[in-house]
Amino acid sequence: MKRNLFTYLLVVCLGVRVVCGQSSAGSDMNINEIPQENLFIHYNTTLLMSGEYLYYEIYCRNAKTNSASSISKIAYVELVAENGKSVFRHKIFLEQGRGQGDFFVPVSVKSGNYKLVGYTQWMKNRGIDHFFQGDISIVNPYLSDQTPLLANTNDTLYTESNFKVEVEANRSRTEYRIDGEVLSLNDSVFSNREKVNLTFRAKSGASIQGDYSLSVRKVDSFTASPMISLQNFNPSETRRDSKAEHFFYIPEMRGDLISGTVTSIAENNPLKDAQIAMSIPGEEGMTKVANSDNEGIFYLNLDKPYTSGQAIFQVINRKKDQYRISIDPKASLEYTALSFYHFKLTPQMKDALLQRSVHNQIENAFFSVKPDTSVTAESRRPAYLDKMYFYDLDEYTRFPTVRETLVEIVNNVYSRKIDHENYRIQVRNYIFDSYVPPNAQPLVLVDGIFVQDHTYLLDYDARKIEKIGVLQDKYILGLQIFQGVVVMETIDGDFSLPETDAFTTIQQLGKPQERKKYFSPVYGDSLSQKERIPDFRHQLLWKPNIVIHEKEASFSFYTSDVNGRFEVSLKGFTTGGKAISLTESFLVE
Repeated sequence: MKRNLFTYLLVVCLGVRVVCGQSSAGSDMNINEIPQENLFIHYNTTLLMSGEYLYYEIYCRNAKTNSASSISKIAYVELVAENGKSVFRHKIFLEQGRGQGDFFVPVSVKSGNYKLVGYTQWMKNRGIDHFFQGDISIVNPYLSDQTPLLANTNDTLYTESNFKVEVEANRSRTEYRIDGEVLSLNDSVFSNREKVNLTFRAKSGASIQGDYSLSVRKVDSFTASPMISLQNFNPSETRRDSKAEHFFYIPEMRGDLISGTVTSIAENNPLKDAQIAMSIPGEEGMTKVANSDNEGIFYLNLDKPYTSGQAIFQVINRKKDQYRISIDPKASLEYTALSFYHFKLTPQMKDALLQRSVHNQIENAFFSVKPDTSVTAESRRPAYLDKMYFYDLDEYTRFPTVRETLVEIVNNVYSRKIDHENYRIQVRNYIFDSYVPPNAQPLVLVDGIFVQDHTYLLDYDARKIEKIGVLQDKYILGLQIFQGVVVMETIDGDFSLPETDAFTTIQQLGKPQERKKYFSPVYGDSLSQKERIPDFRHQLLWKPNIVIHEKEASFSFYTSDVNGRFEVSLKGFTTGGKAISLTESFLVE
């Protein structure tokens, strides 16, 4: 089914591209037959202060079935100010329709009301009204200008004492039910640094198997923007208005879609049938090769997350003074028509906000002992690495240059003079192969960077290189056939080509958000060093990427030194596409 869908999309997309990126009436009918997507974002709060974190989880769903969408592998999240400008724009890799991210609010972000916007490139064809839109207000106590949040009238406070009365009256019923799902706590009032047990289960015959995210956070004693509920979030399917849109956005089905054009500098004409190599350096880097069409246009799919925002582009066998590579920027969107929730500051909020700011500064001061950790992505090693023979240079006599190292240590790799001052590295094949052109160049990578200037590399200081790997088989990347692969890894992983390199063009790509496991302390019965560290967390727990397979799931966390009302928010979707949005409250005193 997925293969048929991909084939259908590919035919439609290529057909649209042939007519210069504009869809005709006939192609537009086909576009409207492709499944649409909705995007929901579960985020931790609608009111932030400088120095706090915004946490969010993305759910990309099929608009018709509400199941996880198989169309897009990339989502975008932006925080937009009232003037229409973006504070940040995050790129999120989606796995089975899910992704996560966070944003630390710096002191450079002004106080004001903002909109959290989420979408995929495929959703752009339906317009901004089809995007996810949630309200967030930010208070920056370090700037004197609070004009965007100043109010003329007093706000009404919700007191903690009122909530305590409600809790005591309802202590016997601490469960919140929606259509067969039950969210329950082991108590309704807790002391500081006490363990809280939370259970999520289904009533008889119901199923909660699915994908979820969980937030536990202190409730502010004043009114901010209400959080969007999944029960109220059900965007209708909309057909694409071809009169309102002039461009067709290709869905990013296989990963981050990079497009660009390559032109000849001498004739200023599109460079057709050129082979463009792109390499992203680093241990988790990648190398891709694409061919340009008759208009000099090329596409590259980055199918896995990458940790470097720098990409190096080259045209194979052509020097950069012969061509110009232009990468298409992601089109900026027009947000001036957005409507915003108007949160206003009042004098009654002063003490609560001051206390929260102090707590936040203490937490940031101890961040080094309460770190979040990155979730290691599944390694997707190139297949050639498993067939390579590696030379650990520390096991041999060290030589000053790569040229000497290849002669004295590395078998089946040699340098060949191609003109009066330039050389090329060559790799001997195991056997004669008529499909490999004579003297075909190998794929040479140093710290993930594709290197064409072999003369520079041969004179490189070999004492900086940790190991060299060699593959003698031919290797096909895109439509390019390489005779062998040579991989070099430096000791410090800091190889770079000189600015005078004749082949490379460097472009900056927005690197995707990394997956994280967020800090949550565990306290024991005995006093420890951890228990002597101040704990003024307002966000007690943020747990994204929850997958439940049973009829019941249990979670635990600890309260902090902060007293007040806290809310548990669990959101997600069952495997059958049912939206789940549950909340529960408790008191810490």
